[in-house]
Amino acid sequence: MIRRSMNRQSVIVAVLAVAVLLLPFMSRLYADRQQGANHVGRLTVLTTLPVEAVAPLAAEYGRITGVTPEFVPLNGAELLKRVRNGQGELVLADGETLRRVAADGGFVPYISEASDQVSEAFHGPNDAYVGVWYDPMVIAVNSDYCMALKSLPLTWRELEALPSNARLAMTDFPAASASAELFVCLSNVYGADKTLGFFSRIHPRIIQYAKYLSTPARMAGMGEADVVIVSGSEAIRYIEQGYPLRLIWPEDGTSFVMTGVGITTAGGESAIAGAFADWLLTDEAMLVMRCHDLFYMPTNPTAIATKAFVGKGHVLFEQPEEPMSAADRQRLLDRWVREVRMK
Repeated sequence: MIRRSMNRQSVIVAVLAVAVLLLPFMSRLYADRQQGANHVGRLTVLTTLPVEAVAPLAAEYGRITGVTPEFVPLNGAELLKRVRNGQGELVLADGETLRRVAADGGFVPYISEASDQVSEAFHGPNDAYVGVWYDPMVIAVNSDYCMALKSLPLTWRELEALPSNARLAMTDFPAASASAELFVCLSNVYGADKTLGFFSRIHPRIIQYAKYLSTPARMAGMGEADVVIVSGSEAIRYIEQGYPLRLIWPEDGTSFVMTGVGITTAGGESAIAGAFADWLLTDEAMLVMRCHDLFYMPTNPTAIATKAFVGKGHVLFEQPEEPMSAADRQRLLDRWVREVRMK
């Protein structure tokens, strides 16, 4: 089992290395496919993502099509207000913001051959938006420590069966939304009491509750921790940089934070908006992200990165139709701080 895990990491690195070499060729193919399409005009994309994440996408798309999207970074409330005012043809944002805009009637259905390939789990109600990538919470194990284990922890519960001297690390739940999402989802699936009990039992082995999502991956990669709970993008980033890590998708399921795209009512008649939304689902777009050290999981099942990162049989927790309110979420996190973190 451990040997298969090690071989899989080698495959990930090899596939992505080949994919990067193919990026210029793939971009030319995409440009050829777009010849004759109406790409004359402007495209404004409202986004909750940081500038450093979207600037490479805008530059590459502009290079191959002649249309450089103008990204406008905003927080969720500001973005919703802009959509209500008829500003922006496209939204590229986190799932929470997308749900709010959809509930407000700010999107037209986004239906295309590209979006149809994406699993329904990543579609908004009535195809209001479609996920383009997501970041799951996973388990990562130091490669040297793997050799000392009889079996790898393949589920969240199996973390309890690790040797008593195992050094664990994770991002503090209140410190990052992706980390908090794991605690909320586990509580939804197994109940708050059982989830708190689980974290209470592994609490004595946690050597650090980190402030940043990247810290647990770095600690495991440098041998400062043996097993960590970490975001998939950070685990892959450190693996790509040569750190000795083994990534494990928990077989009992895991949480994820999704980023998706939606066409606003203002952009409903724009062929440019639909074309860019489709491009975000391609290998070309994901490889641009990869070249800038952003290793999110594509929602497109045919993408090269999907085959390298995800494999078969991974399980994601279903997103509830009615997300937990901010107040209930905070009460749950406060309870974890009182009953686990501070003990």
